[in-house]
Amino acid sequence: MPEVKYYLAENVYVSQKDISEFMIAKSAVRTAIELLLKETETSCDEIEALYLTGGICIDLSVEALAKTGIIPNELKNKAVYVFNLAESGAFAACFENKLYDLEDVSGR
Repeated sequence: MPEVKYYLAENVYVSQKDISEFMIAKSAVRTAIELLLKETETSCDEIEALYLTGGICIDLSVEALAKTGIIPNELKNKAVYVFNLAESGAFAACFENKLYDLEDVSGR
C-alpha cells in the first residue's frame, strides 16, 4: 500500500510515518520531563532553566515545543538551547581527565 502524503506545498508534504515519528519523539521528551519532576518532587516553578539539545528540540522554536506539548508551558520562558551538548560533555571529561566517568556511563 502506498504511503499517504499530506501536501503542504507543491513539493512539501507530511506523511503518516512523519506524524507517527513526531508523536513518539514528543511522548519521549514530555514523559522524561514529567518523570524527572515527579521523581525529584520538583515543580515547574522551582526549575531555573530547561536546557534543550538534540534533534527535535533544535528544529523547533520554544513556542512550538510548548504549543505542541513537548515541554510544559510553564517552562517555555526558562528554555535555553545548548548545541552539541553530548559532544561538549565528552570534551570536558577528556580535558578534566575524567575518562573513567565516561566509561562508567557507557557501561564499559
